[in-house]
Amino acid sequence: IQKYERGDNRISASKLYAIAVFLKTPVSVFFEGLAKPGEDGATVDGSAQAAQMFASTPEGIELAGLLPQIGSQALRRHIVEIIRALAHN
Repeated sequence: IQKYERGDNRISASKLYAIAVFLKTPVSVFFEGLAKPGEDGATVDGSAQAAQMFASTPEGIELAGLLPQIGSQALRRHIVEIIRALAHN
């Protein structure tokens, strides 16, 4: 656990989701107290901010749990491409 506390290791979104399910708490609990973008001490770049916003939505939480269950990396990439195409329309 100390490696995670110090930031030596990172926890994937799917593992974070699994921990939240086990603890019966929303994923957003893990982000409470963090500085928001634009506040002093905030170093969140645009992609990290988008990931945090996504992870706090019901759809994001569900996708974070489901996408890693798809065994084929090629299929996961195709799904991301479909989502990207839908987002640009």
